[in-house]
Amino acid sequence: MNHGGSDSAGPSPVVSAQQVAPAPAAPQLTIKQQQAKQAAEAAIASLPFSQSGLVEFLVYQGHSEEDATYAVEQLKEDWDAQADKAAAEYVATQRYTHNRLQEQLEYAGFRPSEAAHGVRSVGL
Repeated sequence: MNHGGSDSAGPSPVVSAQQVAPAPAAPQLTIKQQQAKQAAEAAIASLPFSQSGLVEFLVYQGHSEEDATYAVEQLKEDWDAQADKAAAEYVATQRYTHNRLQEQLEYAGFRPSEAAHGVRSVGL
């Protein structure tokens, strides 16, 4: 008879609730954060935006700057790809020099490195 001693198969491990920490829950978004995130997703799906330009757009739509910033950070967007799309749209409607397109993209809120990526993507 085995009374808690060693068994040839070994005792089955007992895991207490204190030993296993629950996985951290995803942060609960406020209703306003959810609305800002949905608005950001819809906007970025239809038009190219820089990160700062999208925040400004959401604020213009009536979202707080805090909610707009949070929503845009949640997107995990490829801002170089957004600069590429914006550059393609600009050159489709006007002639641009390399420098002028770089300036235009930076004016639209793209970081210099993102703007340069966009300029290169259209061959300027």
